Amino acid sequence: WYQRRVRASHHDKEAWRVRAYHLRKMDAYTRHKELIRNYVKLYGGSVGDFARDSSKDRNDYSVLKDNHKFLWDQGEPKTWEEKLAKHYYDKLFKEYCIADLSRYENKQIALRWRVERERERE
Repeated sequence: WYQRRVRASHHDKEAWRVRAYHLRKMDAYTRHKELIRNYVKLYGGSVGDFARDSSKDRNDYSVLKDNHKFLWDQGEPKTWEEKLAKHYYDKLFKEYCIADLSRYENKQIALRWRVERERERE
């Protein structure tokens, strides 16, 4: 029985080497899919059990929308969301435009950027 055990051990090592070789040859996505498929085959269940909960996901736009302030005080933002919103606010083009509202009743509004001469007069 000892020889059978040594042969089985040798066979297991060789099988592991071959398996490791094939796993190293795969790209990360294919290797991931292979490992998940083997896990499901071994332990049961379905691939759907591995789906992540995306209900709490937030992108940059939703973070900016939640933390936007029209005017920021001089205090430092505390959370990373506030820091992102403050960084975005600092990069905004903060010039004023001139609006002509004389025809607003006819739903006609005119907007134009101030020229440099008008800015220098202030």
